[in-house]
Order: sequence, then C-alpha cells, then structure tokens
Amino acid sequence: MSLIEAYAGGVHAFFSVWVFCLMQVIPFFVAYVMGSALLESGQEKSVSPWRAFCVNLALAAAGFIVVFTTMGMSATAFSKAVFEHVAIANQFGGVIIALLALYIAGALTLDRTSTAVKIGGRVLGFIYGGALALAYKPCVTPTLTYIYGLTQADQTVVRGGLLLVMYTVGELTAISALAAGLMAIALKSGRSGARKGVRIAAAAVMMAISVMILTDNMTIYKSYLVGRFVNQPGHDHGQMDHGQMDHGQMDHGAQGKEK
Repeated sequence: MSLIEAYAGGVHAFFSVWVFCLMQVIPFFVAYVMGSALLESGQEKSVSPWRAFCVNLALAAAGFIVVFTTMGMSATAFSKAVFEHVAIANQFGGVIIALLALYIAGALTLDRTSTAVKIGGRVLGFIYGGALALAYKPCVTPTLTYIYGLTQADQTVVRGGLLLVMYTVGELTAISALAAGLMAIALKSGRSGARKGVRIAAAAVMMAISVMILTDNMTIYKSYLVGRFVNQPGHDHGQMDHGQMDHGQMDHGAQGKEK
C-alpha cells in the first residue's frame, strides 16, 4: 500500500458507510474549529474569522494525528505506555473539553489580549484534538485493517505509522472541508446574534462529548451509531461489527484482522 492509497482510504471512509463511525469525531471537531474561530474573531476585530479557523483547525488536527498515530503504532513502547494510562488521560481530556466549551459559550471570560492566554489557547486547541483521538473508538475499515497489521509488528511499525498518518490526514481533509463549508454558511450572516447562536450551539456539542467521555459512555454512543446505521438487515458491509477494533482494547501482540 502506498501513502497515496492510505490517504485515499481515509478520504473514502468519510464518503462511505464508515462515516457513521466517524461521527464520533466529525461533529465535535467541526464544533471546536467553528466555535473557537467565531469567538476569536468576535472578540478581536483585527482577527479574520478564516485566519482563526485555519489556525485552530491545524492545531486540533495536529493533536488528533499525533495521539491517534501514537496509539495505533501498538508495537512501540510509547504506545503501550499511553494505553496503560488511557483512562486517566481520557478524564483529563474530558475536563479540558468542558472548559473549552464553557469558554466558547462565554461562560468563562479571559483577557484575549494577554500573551499567556493566547498561547494557552493554542496549546489547548492541540490538546483538544488529542482528547478526541483518545476518546475515538474507530471501526477498522479494510484499509485500516491492513495498516494496523503493519503497526503491530516491530519490523514494519514505522512504515505502518507513516501509512496511519496519511490515512488520518485523509479523514481530516474531508472533515475539514465540511467544517469550511459550514463556516462559510455561518459567516454569510452579518448579524452578530446569528454568529453567537452558532457559537453557543458549537459549545453545546463540545459539552456533549465531554459528558460522554467523563461518564465513560463513548462506547455506548459508538454502539448506537454502528447498530442503528451500519448493521442493517439485508446490507452486507463486511460484518463491520465483528471487524471493529477499539484502541482501548487493542492486542499489542496480535495482527489486526477483519472478519
């Protein structure tokens, strides 16, 4: 498999039935990049909404890629160390997401002119993406099945890691395009009230995933999505329910196989 094929596999996941598994990421990623961009551009008139959008998107995407790839490279000691502390890391991520949701909603007020606040905001954007990756329990598509087979062997873990990065970038490319389209629609309304409404809605979506993470209900959410939209009678999708592999339950010594 080439890097381009891995990237195409990630993009394809968005435009296939696998998108229902990606719903663990899509609304929450989009909510953050839109909500944070509208907040920043609303508080500082000199800040372009699109500039804030691109910066926050890049940071959240980077955090997601770093954590998701690290967890997926299960043959490495670093990945195993992450899994050993994944429960507490998830709780930390859930708290960070909740604080960001309150901030975007306007419940927490900070001095945006402060350099420390600006830097902290960027760092939290990166952490937000990482928190989503920690909470994400992916369905293993045929492309991802092949990649995980490489990342679980010492001899091929680096190659598998590169493919996993490209696969994740492919997924995020499609998600980012959706976010950009929704952002363009939001910006068409020049009314501050409408933009505030979008921002509040984004904060509510972020708070929803925070609650699911903190109450350990992400698996239930995934099961509902897969059971309701994927495993429908009369539809053969490769028995995706049996081919799924949750990061938190990955066997570091086994090859990922799709049944």
